[in-house]
Amino acid sequence: MTTTPGSGGPGRADARRNRDRILDAAVDVLAADPRAGLPEVAQAAGVSRATVYRHFPDIATLRAALVEDAQEIGRQMLQEHLPAILEREPDASIDRFFGLLNVALPIEHRWTRMIAGEPLPDAPFIEAFAPTVRAVIKRAQVRGELRADLDLEVVPEVLMSLAMLAVRKVHADGMAPERASEIVRTYVDGMRPRGSR
Repeated sequence: MTTTPGSGGPGRADARRNRDRILDAAVDVLAADPRAGLPEVAQAAGVSRATVYRHFPDIATLRAALVEDAQEIGRQMLQEHLPAILEREPDASIDRFFGLLNVALPIEHRWTRMIAGEPLPDAPFIEAFAPTVRAVIKRAQVRGELRADLDLEVVPEVLMSLAMLAVRKVHADGMAPERASEIVRTYVDGMRPRGSR
């Protein structure tokens, strides 16, 4: 039986720590120089080249792991916070989404550095998070908080793009999270039914 890094098998905690160090370093290295390779990542991570190659045979694999890691972190955050908000507060409005956004924006993690530094394309992030955002919008439509005619294929992608812009404003430009979330709020306010704006 094989175990994967982070699965709790013997010696796997070190492997997981090394993998995390490599990914953290890769975000900064690739943001500074998108053409950088695994040797530069190894140096920045403070691990041997062999350690990097053991985890990632090439830079494309490492980039794919960065995207997958960021998607998983974002999914966990949305799955942990949004359902909890909606279950605790069944009457919670779409405005609770902004509460979550204000909580999430200041968090410093490699996925926020990736978004702020733009070493990777936005599409994988949007694809990962759009289904959860779509569910929130659909619920808000049913409750009459948002217009019923909104395109549920386009609107979540636009919202995620704006949320990523807000992340960039906070982590790259130093904007206050509450002010950055207004970028998203302005768009959502335009989706409300007439008379409720």
